[in-house]
Amino acid sequence: DPRSGRPLRRRAQVTVLARSAAVAEALSTAMLVAGLVAMPGLARRFGVDACWVEGPMVVTTPGFRLHRLGEPTPLAATR
Repeated sequence: DPRSGRPLRRRAQVTVLARSAAVAEALSTAMLVAGLVAMPGLARRFGVDACWVEGPMVVTTPGFRLHRLGEPTPLAATR
């Protein structure tokens, strides 16, 4: 947590899809610190998509597509 310099207590991971790695890194950290409830609003505000993983829970914004292992992805299906 950049506010306190201490580790976060939650065990979660946030992935952000953005036009630059710097933006993705900054927003994933901000979302992790702000919490799951802030993720959709931050994603809309900055025009990115995100995926929050915490234990068995997975929450995504509408444009973040997930694929099950073993299923072809749309890109692989078109080859």
